[in-house]
Amino acid sequence: MYKPLDTVSGDLPFIKRYGDRVFLAAIDCTGHGVPAAMMTFIAYYGLNELLTKDPTSTSAELLDRLHHK
Repeated sequence: MYKPLDTVSGDLPFIKRYGDRVFLAAIDCTGHGVPAAMMTFIAYYGLNELLTKDPTSTSAELLDRLHHK
């Protein structure tokens, strides 16, 4: 019987502190396995890149930029 050691999923918490601001997101991409995990990491690193470029952005601005990225 095949039994995997770990489960790969598309769920990931995102917590980032910039000065006195804390950004918190629950990233949950649709699906299971490696495809969902890849989409989650694309979203994670995209969000991280946007915050690094402009940590003064609002949540709405970040989501809009991530959507158009």
